[in-house]
Amino acid sequence: MTSLSVSRGADVSGCRLLVSTLQLAHRNGSVAPDELQNLMGLLREAFSFSNLCFFLLSSSRQHFSLCLNSDGPPGFSSFRIELSTSLEGQCLGRSAPLLSEAYIYIPLSHEGHPLGVLRGNRLPEALESDASELLQACVLGIGQIVSRLDAAPPAGKNKLIGCDCEGLELLYRASRAMHGLLGNNELMHFALSAITADGSLGFHRAMLLMVNRRSATLQGMLGVTSASSPSILPDSQSARSWESPVVSAAALQSQVETPFCRAVMQLRLSLDELTHPLSRCALEGVTLHVDESCGDVLLGEGGFESLLGGSYACAPLDGRSGVVGVLVVEGPRRGGRISPQDLHLLKLFASQVGQSMENGRLIERLEQAHGELHRAQERMLQNECLAAVGEMGASMAHELRNPLLSLGGYAHRLARLVPPESKEREYADIMTREVRRLEGVLSGILNFTKKQILCYGVCSPRAIFKEALELEGERLERSGIELVEEFSTAELFFQGDAPLLRQVLLNLLGNARQAMNAGGTLRIHTSSTTLRGEPAVSFQVEDTGGGISPEVMRNIFNPFFTTRSEGTGLGLPISHRIVELH
Repeated sequence: MTSLSVSRGADVSGCRLLVSTLQLAHRNGSVAPDELQNLMGLLREAFSFSNLCFFLLSSSRQHFSLCLNSDGPPGFSSFRIELSTSLEGQCLGRSAPLLSEAYIYIPLSHEGHPLGVLRGNRLPEALESDASELLQACVLGIGQIVSRLDAAPPAGKNKLIGCDCEGLELLYRASRAMHGLLGNNELMHFALSAITADGSLGFHRAMLLMVNRRSATLQGMLGVTSASSPSILPDSQSARSWESPVVSAAALQSQVETPFCRAVMQLRLSLDELTHPLSRCALEGVTLHVDESCGDVLLGEGGFESLLGGSYACAPLDGRSGVVGVLVVEGPRRGGRISPQDLHLLKLFASQVGQSMENGRLIERLEQAHGELHRAQERMLQNECLAAVGEMGASMAHELRNPLLSLGGYAHRLARLVPPESKEREYADIMTREVRRLEGVLSGILNFTKKQILCYGVCSPRAIFKEALELEGERLERSGIELVEEFSTAELFFQGDAPLLRQVLLNLLGNARQAMNAGGTLRIHTSSTTLRGEPAVSFQVEDTGGGISPEVMRNIFNPFFTTRSEGTGLGLPISHRIVELH
């Protein structure tokens, strides 16, 4: 039966009542017409049909002989509609729902054997997809009940196995439960557990493979057996426990550690070859049944067929952008072949799994976007705090600079008035040194807080390094550091602000010198390179010091962060800003 759109949204409570009634009606022995009529009344109310009629096929299969009206008198009434001249006959012939301007016609059949047609007054609004699939599933159950009607003609009556209404109820509850699971990992475990559990379709084993478009493969994700499924499903059969299921991490891990699941997770099937059933299922979006006993060829790779028996079925997981995966099940635990009704319910269930996984992906993307927004908000607040601190620091630095200049000047004069070896000279030297250090701190704060303006000109990397080394070279030599210069053989030129870039190199050379207080090798290197696809120049400063630990690396460009007692924590932030401006 194909997908259909009828009437308006079905009432969920009515759907549950209908499924419960199907379960009660599925019993051994015959079923009376009035029970089916009551069931049709529930169906009409649940799906908002204004009227429902059931036309039963005659024993000759040439016309409809009986009619049951949901609002009519009790029991069947004699009726004759030819198959060749009626819309009911067209619907039964095509084995698919048929829509006219006034009615919708739904065929009732089982394993390819037609029973009759259900006709309902069609309403203009479209039925939601989940309710539409539930209607189709209920129609399958009605077909089972019709085969046992007392009024059914004895001649030609088919003995039908029918679909398991308990399984129909469990699959419906499982589809509702999957909408309450936010994580796709929990969803996969729950779906495969539901389809292999007792009381459902009862498949022996199930596996899930996801489509990897980049590598053009089907990748095994999860395998569940009937023995491992009870650990995931709710213990209680109440609707509340199934609407908001709780899946524990321990239960998930126990399923993953089974030998079958580990074997499934190693599967890699190519999508390039359409001869494999799973590849066809993923690329063409069709549900397939492979049965070795019927002569079906089991073409496989990667040890796939070795994991399953001689009969299995696969159904596509449809997403918004195409098939996202394949659901594979092994033959029923109860024995026998996979029936067409099993295939149809498998297709409906796989569709629900695909939609739920798409919703899970959207929720994950929403959570990621929310996290990025939260981090951006935190960065914005931090930047605002830094801006406020910067403004306050600039104001304080400006106010303190003039008094410090006076203190430094008088301390220097005082040092010249006292004997060199006296305590007073020692104290004056300390005051002069500390004032000079504070002046350096205040200068760094002012340089960091003020807006930098680049004065572009033609620059030479070799010339900028030479100027920086003239200022820092003596200190490097006193520290016992060997200098290795590796300049490009070809003279390089670029547009930049040479004084500011010299300040960057001075900061890097100073940091390298302080990192090698016991001596070492300092290597400076310039070369031509590319930046965002454009020609560029690379400056490199490499030392043999202790390096920077990962914890410190995260903070090296934060203002006022330093690992040295005498440092200001502004050298690298200022250098970073200058490079960013360039």
